[in-house]
This record gives sequence, C-alpha cells and structure tokens, in this order.
Amino acid sequence: MNHKTILSIVTAALLAFQLAAPVGVNAQSPMSALNRGADTPEAARAKAEHVDKTQKLFDHGAAGRPKFSVLEEVRAMQGLPATKANVAAVLGRLRTTPVMNHSESVQLVRLAGDLHAQSTDEKDKAEIRGLLAALATSSANPLLGQAAALTYSRLGYFPDTLGVLATARQKGFITNDHYFGDLAHLLPDVKSGNDQLRVVHLLTDGKNAHARMILNNLMMADHVFEGLTPAAAQGVLTLMTSNPPGFNSIPTAIGGVDMLNYNDWLVANVRVSSHLSKEPQRSTVARLVKVDTTDPRALVSMMHWDETANLVKDAMSPTELAKIDSRIAAWAATSDSPWIKQVSDRARANLAAVKK
Repeated sequence: MNHKTILSIVTAALLAFQLAAPVGVNAQSPMSALNRGADTPEAARAKAEHVDKTQKLFDHGAAGRPKFSVLEEVRAMQGLPATKANVAAVLGRLRTTPVMNHSESVQLVRLAGDLHAQSTDEKDKAEIRGLLAALATSSANPLLGQAAALTYSRLGYFPDTLGVLATARQKGFITNDHYFGDLAHLLPDVKSGNDQLRVVHLLTDGKNAHARMILNNLMMADHVFEGLTPAAAQGVLTLMTSNPPGFNSIPTAIGGVDMLNYNDWLVANVRVSSHLSKEPQRSTVARLVKVDTTDPRALVSMMHWDETANLVKDAMSPTELAKIDSRIAAWAATSDSPWIKQVSDRARANLAAVKK
C-alpha cells in the first residue's frame, strides 16, 4: 500500500465521521462479504441463513439487551431485507418511540436510510424520505433531528433536499460543517443545471474549508466534473482556484493530510480547468505554481506524488525545476525533524527523477 493510498484512507475516514453514518451496504459488513463469495449453493444458503438471523434479531430482540444495542447490531449485520413489512416496522417504531429515547431513535433513523438504499419500491422509499424530512425539520430532540437530516442528505438529491438541510441548520440540528460538507457531497447527484448552480453558489457564499476539501477530492474524478454543466463547473473551478489549502502558521509544520489536501486541490484544478478550456494541463500548473513565491510546503506536497510530479515536469523548465529543488532543500534545512527530512527527501527524489 503506497503513501497516497494510506493518506486517502485517513482523509476518507475523517470526512465520513459524522453522526449519521452513510447508508447502504458497508464494504466490511458480513453481508458484503457474503455477496463477494462465489455464486454457489453453499454461498446462497449462507446468505439466506444470515438474512434469517438478522430478521429474527430485528423482530424479537435479544434478552437483557437494550433496543438501541440490538438495532445497532442489526445495522452492522447488514442483512435486514427491505420488505414492506420491515419498512413499516421501522417507520412505525420511529413514530412511536419516545422522543427523548434518542439512542434507539437514531439507530432507527439510520436503519430507515439503509432500507431506502436497498428498496426498489418507490412508495416505500417516498414514505421513508417523508418521515426523515419531517424529523430533520421539526424534531423536538436535536440529536434525532441531526441524525435524520444527515441520513436524509445521503439518500440522494431530491426537490426538497436543500430546504430540509437549510431548516435543519437553522434549527441548530446540524453544524455549518455538516451543512456545507453535505452540499459538496450532494453535488454529483444533482442533475438540473439550475440546481447545480444553486449548490455551487451556496458553497461559494458559505466559505467553508471542510466543504472545499470535500469538493477538491470529488473533482479528482472525471465523471463528477463531466456531469456538471459548463457554468456549474466554472463556478466550482473559480471556488477552488480562489481558495488554495492553507498550512500551519509554523513554517516547518506540515502533516500528511495537509500534503494530500494540497495535491488534491492542484490536480482537481488542473483537470477541471483543462476540461473546460481544452488547454494542456501544463498551462494550469504553470499558472498556479510560482517557483519563487509558492509556499515550499506546497512544493513538497506536489512533488510527493508521482502523478503530480509528472505534471510539474511537463509544465516547468529545467531552470524552474532546479529552483524548486533548491527551495525544498532550504526549507528542510531549517528543521531537524525526521519527518521533514523524510518528506523533503522523497520530494527531491521525485524531482530528480522528473528532471532527467
């Protein structure tokens, strides 16, 4: 596993750590493991047994254990089928559970989101969304309102999604990072050009660093920015270009996530800009990276990854590459930290490789 893979996993975990966990089948769940098995009679039997076990746990509970703990295990097992009976049971329990019993209610909200992700019955899905939207905008329990709002936003983009999130934020159920972060997550699901622009304008006006980090990461994928209208993509590009990731005020302080964030920002800018302008990627690199003034930590960050180092090779002259090398060396010399030596040595090694 390379450095970028490790850092990507760390960053993804940080972005996902919100009260309402993403809905759907988890890649590490027992059900996903069964689904990855061979399509054999034995695998089919094992899957059926797993579903039956999950259903019985949901229907009858477990002696001596509180309901929220049982529901948490049901979610972890990821084997509860999205039948009409199960949807009705989950929604019925949500409607009748005492409002202050938030531990059980939050698990029911998340389970409702899971069932929505699995269901093919549009009426059931609409009923789930209706109850979650109501809880997200009018719950008497802020924790329940938060769980409902964040779960609702992970179901996809619907005509009332922006209104639901705005109301949940206004009521204090979700924080600014929740609100703007989920707007960024939702952008790839928005198909209407007008709605795409609306989301981009909200993100621009919000000036939220958490959302920009998510947006930079999303724009690394071709299918995401290619799914935006030219006007929306230009709005995203302007937002990204105007807000490069910052570094710690201590000149020699740099972390792995800082490096990944800068790399994602630069590569996302290059890809979206080239998509819109049809200009070579090296033109964008030359415009964004100034060898004499760019923070040396940014130079270390972009030279840490092979892909970005190759972009720099194509954009810079031998003289400019030598200047980058000298600035990284001078920066590293100001610290005796083994970490600073490690990252600067790697950056300079990549630089030496692309200079040849």
